[in-house]
Parts: sequence; structure tokens; C-alpha cells
Amino acid sequence: PDEWLKTLERDVARAAKHYPVPVTWNGAVLPQEDWLKDAVHLEEWYGVRIGVFQKHPSHYSSRDGRLNFHGLTIPCDLPHVQEVDRGGHWIARVDIFDAPQIQLVLPARKEVVENTGIAALRDAVRLAIYRAIEAAGTHRLSAHDWREARALGIALPEAEPYLFAWTAYAADSSRNYESGARVTDTGMVLMPDFDALIGQPAQAAIAKHNPFGGPLVEAQDAFKGYGWYDILARVEDLRFRVTQGDRTFIVSDSREAPAEADSGWVEAISLEATMSHAGAFIEVSTGADIAFAPDQWSCNSVDETSVFVRRGSEVTALGVADILESAIFYASDDSDADSYDTQLERFQADAAERIIGLLEGDDAALENRIRDKLAGHYFLVPEDRTVTVVIDRDRLDVTITARAVPAAPEAAAEGA
Repeated sequence: PDEWLKTLERDVARAAKHYPVPVTWNGAVLPQEDWLKDAVHLEEWYGVRIGVFQKHPSHYSSRDGRLNFHGLTIPCDLPHVQEVDRGGHWIARVDIFDAPQIQLVLPARKEVVENTGIAALRDAVRLAIYRAIEAAGTHRLSAHDWREARALGIALPEAEPYLFAWTAYAADSSRNYESGARVTDTGMVLMPDFDALIGQPAQAAIAKHNPFGGPLVEAQDAFKGYGWYDILARVEDLRFRVTQGDRTFIVSDSREAPAEADSGWVEAISLEATMSHAGAFIEVSTGADIAFAPDQWSCNSVDETSVFVRRGSEVTALGVADILESAIFYASDDSDADSYDTQLERFQADAAERIIGLLEGDDAALENRIRDKLAGHYFLVPEDRTVTVVIDRDRLDVTITARAVPAAPEAAAEGA
């Protein structure tokens, strides 16, 4: 048919790419490539070749071809193994050359027949992947996969004994990332994923003094079952003890401040934690400058989140606002919401106004807000003019006067 002719050359080239013998088109040899090129491990099994590849998750899709049947490549659900945290994925491709037990659904041949042959192939692929990992020497498999390999007769060593240094999660998930700093200290302490409302001020306190006796690392419970992981101490609970006047109370990500407590300055704050280690529980604490508590609706809004700052601390109002931003800001993705940048700018302005008002007074908050509103408009004023603005509830006066502009150094020298 004529419509075939439009794509025939491309279709033949695609079919020939992984075909087992040379193919020519109008006398020219078409490019060919081994289906298992770049495999890190190869095995033969009952008329097929199994190639194992180590891939980054973003570099492949479940819709990619997995089986090559004499140049026809089709997807197929084959076993794969994913390493923990930043580890890659171990996947397989299969090159079929003489395997009648592997059958394709006719007439299209776009998928395999689910029979005992494909089930046996999947078992062989799983073994091949674990043998490839064994040959690599080291791995970051979960303890579950490690035990599975051992059950299949492949005695892998335990995963490499390191974890990533802990960084408190931000409420805005787009800001969260692994620190990238590997920690191998046998005294490292596991820190679970605490809510940003307590994690952010806790991180500020721990940066000044770590009360846990070892470096904090991100808990990775996929490693439960490895000897090196199971002996590590773990932080079970975080909370702040706040003293305001003659009143002392506890706040956390799920525990509100008492109704009579006022946001702002307090006399003392301490970060308290419960640790577990070797079957025992240990209480530790350290001084802190900042603590937050949720509002009664757990909405954690700028206006309703409780904010406490230790009197005499060196932290600035804008410094507190920055930590509050990390602790509670996340952008709405509703269809009618403003852009991310607009939501963030509005939050930052509101947070700065509130925190400055709490710590420096209403006049300072008003000054900050007016400066924020006018700061982007310097370009409106010519260099030789000064603009004075007087505002109150009843009027807005603007006065423009001449400004004495200093002479340039060259001109001043000539006048002398």
C-alpha cells in the first residue's frame, strides 16, 4: 500500500537495528547495535541472553523495550532491584535467539504470553541481577532485598555502612534534598522525618550545641536488619520547653501552646528529646533560641502559628522570619492560586511584619512594611530630586525638592 511506502525505510531501519544478521537497504548496510550493549553483566539461559544494566531511575521507563525477538523489541514486566537513597536501579534486557518456551501473543506480537516459560525467565533474571550486584562488590540494597538474595543462594555482604547527614525538612517539599554528606561514624544518631514546624527550630538549636553524643543522620529504615544499622541510637521524640514569666509549658509539632501564652519574647527555651539505644531510653536537652507551636486548627498560618524567641538571644527578627518560612510555608497548587513566586513574596512580607511587630514593636513593623512597599521604586526619583512622603489616616502628602548633587571629582579639580 502507498501509505506503507512513506515510512518503509524508517520501519526497516528500526527492525534491523537489533536484528541478528546484517541488513541492507538499496545496497547500503543499515546501522546495527547489540541489544545488550553497555550491560554490566551477561548470562545465557535456555536460548536467551540476559543483560543486566545499572540505570538512574530517570533514564528508563517501564514502557521501554525489555525483550528483543530477532529485531522486534517489546516491553515486558521483568524483575528489577532498586537501591536505597541515591542508589541506581538494576534492570534487565533479554535477547531471544532460540527459546520456544517464550511465546508472543499473535498476530501483533506486542506482548508475551504469560506461561511457565516467562515465569521461569523472570526467576532467571532476578538471579542474574543479584549476581551482577555480587560482582560489583558493594551495594546499597534494602535489608529485604539482601535477605532475598541470600535465600536465592547469593551471599551478598551487608550494604555499605554509611548514612547521609541530617538536614531538617522544610514545609515546602520542593526545598528538601539529601545533604550529600556521607557519615560513617559508628556513633551516628538516627533522626526520623520530623515535621518542619519542630525540625526547623530544632536544627537551629542543634547547630549551636548537639546534645545527642554523635552526628545526626537521616534515618533510613529500609536498612533495618543490617547489624551496623540496628545498633545505632535513634531520636524518638522532639519537643520544646518554654518559660514565659512564671509559666512553663511544652510545645511540639502536635502540641499547642496554652491559651494564655503570648507569642514573642520568653525567658527561656530548651530543646528536649527522647533517644532510644540498646533497648534503653535516654532524655537529653540543649538550650534554644526559637520555638514554634501549631495553631488550634493545625493550619500553621503566618498569623496563627505560635512564635517564641528567647530574650537576649542574638537572632534577629528577620532571622526568625526565615526559619518560620522554612517551617510552615508551602505554595498552593490550586488552579486559581497565584504563582509560586507571588505566594512566596506575600508570605515573606507577612512573616516579616508579624515577627518584627512581636519582637520590635508595632512602629518597627510599620516601618518595615512601608520600606518594603517603596523599596522597589527608587528609580522613579531623578538623581537631582528628593521626595518626602507624609502619610497618616487622613492624608497623603508628597513633596519634591531639589537635591544637591555632589560634583564629580574631575569637575571639582578643574574648579580649583
